[in-house]
Amino acid sequence: MQAKMQAKMRTYTARYTEELLAAPTTSGVYLLAFYRNGQHSAYHPEDSANPHARALHYCGWASDIRARLAAHLAGEGSRLCCAVIRAGYELRLVRVWHGQTRTYERSLKNAHNLARVCPLCAYQLAAGPAREGRA
Repeated sequence: MQAKMQAKMRTYTARYTEELLAAPTTSGVYLLAFYRNGQHSAYHPEDSANPHARALHYCGWASDIRARLAAHLAGEGSRLCCAVIRAGYELRLVRVWHGQTRTYERSLKNAHNLARVCPLCAYQLAAGPAREGRA
């Protein structure tokens, strides 16, 4: 069951990323999800003084989302994305709000709950917890 769900998630993210990047508007707010070993997982910074520090997502604004995404993937974007890539995680574009402003980005960040706007997290919550002994 877990493998089936992971395969669906990979297909979903690949198709969704292609659709998002094919859109004519290139400015707006975007959401990146962190993956490790093919699973959406939290990044735990080793150098953090807070043992509960973790991140599942990165939210940003860009006038050219394609160029900013390329910078993140090359390790030249935000400090968080650079640290995540160095730690062996993969970044995936999961949502774009075309034409939105930095004010909207700030409102998402101030809510401190990017999981509620992440389609992957919503999909996993809808699927429910994995149970042992079920196919």
